[in-house]
Parts: sequence; structure tokens; C-alpha cells
Amino acid sequence: MITNTSITKSGDVYKERSKRGITYFAFNHEQGRVPKRGIGTLTAGGVYEKKAAIYRNKNGLSLSQSEYGAILADGARVIRWDVPGVGKFAIDVDRFERFKEPLYDPRYGPQWLINLSYCSKGKNGTRNPIIDNPPLMPAGTEFERPQPQQLPMFDVGIRRDTNGNTWGG
Repeated sequence: MITNTSITKSGDVYKERSKRGITYFAFNHEQGRVPKRGIGTLTAGGVYEKKAAIYRNKNGLSLSQSEYGAILADGARVIRWDVPGVGKFAIDVDRFERFKEPLYDPRYGPQWLINLSYCSKGKNGTRNPIIDNPPLMPAGTEFERPQPQQLPMFDVGIRRDTNGNTWGG
């Protein structure tokens, strides 16, 4: 018989709506309860933001497997980590799915690890809704650029002199 101990609740992720979007909470095995401090927030534009530290020996960032499943179910499109003192790292969900690696952390349970080389690094700066939630273009659409016209190799054309005579061409 399984009882509600810290071992059975270690992968649980709880969520509640906030002003910024959906805030996620995880069971803390050290405190034996769900803390009021969130582990991340999913904004209205589909960007999941989380503060985290870099795994120095693995050179990567991680999400718990239950946390990743919860944000996918709620429609996340981009994952952004804010690493204090280093900067921000972001990756879209499709790329994360392609390059994630399993990792087991004894303190936090099963994780998905992504190497920093697959993430784009941003700088710490001012934020606004346009930067946080950029417009996404539908798949298959590209910007159309005007094609340059090829110039003729020789200047060919009909010329007229002052008497009205034509030559060339």
C-alpha cells in the first residue's frame, strides 16, 4: 500500500493562475510540503520562465520531467531560464524535445537536461510584452525579398544622332 510520503509526492507539480499567467509549484521534499514560492511561470504568449542554476559538470540546464509534461500540456512554446549573474537562456520546445538528455538528480528526481550549446543566450536588459512574447509566424511562411534585376552585360539599345539617324541595336 502506497501512502502519501515525500517519496510518492516528489514528482508532483501544482499550478495556479496568477497575474502573469500560470505559476507552477513543486513538492519540496526537504520541507515536506508545497512551498508558496513558484518554480516557474507560463505567460500568455507560451513562454515558460524559470530561475535556475547551470549544472557545471554537465554544462547544461534542466527541467524536471513532471514539470516539462505540465508545461507542454498547457501549451508552452518557448522555455527560458534566468540564471542569476550569467544571463538568460532560451530554447523552443521542439528543439528541447530533440536534444534533451535524461538526468537523475537525487535531490530533485528525474530531470531532462539540455546542453547550453543548444540554447540561445540573451542579455539581461529591460523587458516588455513585445520582447517577452514575440509574434510567431505560421509555419512555411517566409519573408519575401525583392530579387535584384540582372543588369545587361553590354549597353544595347537604339541610339539616335542629332540628324535622326539610328544605329546600334
